[in-house]
Amino acid sequence: MNNSHSIDAVPLGVYSTTRELVTTVTSSTTTAYSTKSAPHVNREVISIENQLQYYAETGKYRDKFDQRVPAMAAYTAFRQEAYKDGVLSRKMKRLIALACGLQAGCARCVQGQTKDAVAAGASNEEILEAVAVAIVMGGTAVSAETWRVVKVLEEMDR
Repeated sequence: MNNSHSIDAVPLGVYSTTRELVTTVTSSTTTAYSTKSAPHVNREVISIENQLQYYAETGKYRDKFDQRVPAMAAYTAFRQEAYKDGVLSRKMKRLIALACGLQAGCARCVQGQTKDAVAAGASNEEILEAVAVAIVMGGTAVSAETWRVVKVLEEMDR
């Protein structure tokens, strides 16, 4: 097994570390490495630069899981039905789901619900107001993840 891992950009330094994640800043990107694989082991590198790309790529694996577990079809149908216009509009439901995703600490939820709220007609101001309510209810833990919302909006040229 080859334990080398080449990196195109030279790390400028370690930006942050946790027990399971090391984030380095280079001249061209910010990259997170699992400490289980560290930069010197030949493992997948996760870029945290593009939230929409991360959402799309991880969604492929969620879809593979759903295909392998037949019972997920019922959940998928339920999820699709739940977001349809009803007493609450689809836009309102997506804003609620965004706040819930922030509360849950779910990166994919935050990315997807931000994108879906925009698609449902939510303005940036409505999205940020929903985020503010989530922060009131969840405090610092929610506030720490709000950067994802801003990043997704920027990636959508909003």
